[in-house]
Amino acid sequence: MPLVSIDGLLYVTDERIYMQPLHPQTLGKSVINLKIRNITQLFKRRYTLMDLGMEVVSQNDKGKRKTMYLVFKNGAERNQVYQALLKVVKADCITTERDVQVYMQQWAAGQMTNFDYLMILNSYAQRSMQDLTQYPVMPWVIKDYKSPVLDLTDPMIFRDLSKPIGAMDPTRLRDFRKRYDETPDGVDKFLYGSHYSCPGYVIGFHLRNDPQWMIKF
Repeated sequence: MPLVSIDGLLYVTDERIYMQPLHPQTLGKSVINLKIRNITQLFKRRYTLMDLGMEVVSQNDKGKRKTMYLVFKNGAERNQVYQALLKVVKADCITTERDVQVYMQQWAAGQMTNFDYLMILNSYAQRSMQDLTQYPVMPWVIKDYKSPVLDLTDPMIFRDLSKPIGAMDPTRLRDFRKRYDETPDGVDKFLYGSHYSCPGYVIGFHLRNDPQWMIKF
């Protein structure tokens, strides 16, 4: 889970991946394992912005989904495990080894939902729900949240995509520019003081579903 890290030993076989915690009581179980044939996604990940991680997603015949987010001592060790898994996962497993254009074409042909396609794009950008520093983001396209029916031919229902989100409100943008202009010489100037995907914001949005994250944070 986010904000929880557990040291352990990783075993990779032709049939399963096993993660054995060094302190089983932290999980209430002695071993976590995923069947190789159930792996649907395999991605290299950053962890605290270092290229050390890997995410393995599996889904069984009943649709139950499991995620194993692994962090290694170094990138070489991670790459060794990644290459070993690539040799045994199913051909339709989603990885960045495949050109993202393939999924774009599937989405354009109606073979993939908007949400699934956007999550794949986030995965290619190394974003994951298991990493609060790089949580998945969704595009903000529509600005009309009042009309009961949307007329997609009306350009007024869409936000101005030529501007970043921080520049949407003229009053707010004016305050940002004032602060920028009043920053003393010799100090780094900036318009926006925080990133839209920082852990504090993510945890705030999750407060009702995952209050334990706020306590740990």
